[in-house]
Amino acid sequence: MKLRTLACVAMVGCALGAGTVGAQREAREQNLRQSSVTSVGAFVEKWQQRILNQNLAVADPQNWAARNLAKFSSFSAERLALAMQATSIAEVEALLVAAPVANGTSLALLMATKPGNISLDALIHQVSQGAVAKADPTTAPATYADLLFTALNPCRIMDSRVSQGGTGPFVNGVQRTIKIGPYPAAGGGYATGAGAQGGSATGCGLDTLASGNQIAAAMVAVTSFSQTGSGYLTFYSASTADPSVTVVSMFYQAGVVLTAFVVMPTDSIAPVFSRGISRNANTEVTIDIVGYFAKPHALTFDCVASGFTTTNIPANSMNFYDAPVCPAGYSATTPYCYTNASGVYNQGSGLNNNVVGNTSFCAWQNTTGAAQQVNSGSMCCRVPGR
Repeated sequence: MKLRTLACVAMVGCALGAGTVGAQREAREQNLRQSSVTSVGAFVEKWQQRILNQNLAVADPQNWAARNLAKFSSFSAERLALAMQATSIAEVEALLVAAPVANGTSLALLMATKPGNISLDALIHQVSQGAVAKADPTTAPATYADLLFTALNPCRIMDSRVSQGGTGPFVNGVQRTIKIGPYPAAGGGYATGAGAQGGSATGCGLDTLASGNQIAAAMVAVTSFSQTGSGYLTFYSASTADPSVTVVSMFYQAGVVLTAFVVMPTDSIAPVFSRGISRNANTEVTIDIVGYFAKPHALTFDCVASGFTTTNIPANSMNFYDAPVCPAGYSATTPYCYTNASGVYNQGSGLNNNVVGNTSFCAWQNTTGAAQQVNSGSMCCRVPGR
């Protein structure tokens, strides 16, 4: 689960000894405490101590903070606020989810291979019925073969909790409408206005989709919690019959926070909707969109340079710096990081989660006693399927 794809970052132990890794981590955490994102460092430090003190069940507990600091640092203010409100490690780690497949992945391939970490049952059932009453591109089920994946920064499109602006838990046997979008931030996003469902006040990166029939299916991370018993959730197109008597998207049980990746069919008519239903018990539900499947917009690579951001990195510090945003319709594919300064070292580079108009980043460490100049840029391409 990655929000930033690091090429080689010394802080997480890329070909370095344990002592060096610890020193790098300490330097970066110290820099965070001195920066404008103090809340990130304080939050991660608090949870690292809680994990160790309470022996919480996480992978590699000693290095949890080091592994996740870059992810939390990349969060929007809104998503960081959600993390700050978390009361359990399960809720915290649910916020770290990102798309489990790469950009450009064919939906038809996923349907054929049925990977174990993604629930596709509702979509496969819908296609098998041969009566998909939806707008283009899914009038004919065979056209699912043309749909490719675009990843998004994880963004909450639904939160059933009344305290978070939702309308209450999914009630056993009661159908719920889920708006997928695009819903512009100017209209309140998913949080306010008609059909508010307790989600983000932003458009979740979907505002650039000009027409409603572009999202034929959404990849979402569904989290179930505060259940009244054991049961299951089913998600299906708003224009098809409820298949939940025989089709399961994810199971849940009382008292356990569970998260699953689900490919959620949509009705493909602006604004795009899906539906969800719980069976056998009630449950609170959050839904984070991590990407969507749509017809490809580009058939060949077409690349331009983003230009460079020139920044002065403070003395004796380590920081991430973003390159300029790619032109509309282009995606960052390769980061460029360079400096002429002595005593300044590149600690890695990567992509800020592949979304249209995204950037790359460079991580720098300045070991000198004075501010030094560094430069960050990207190669931006129209990627097939984007």
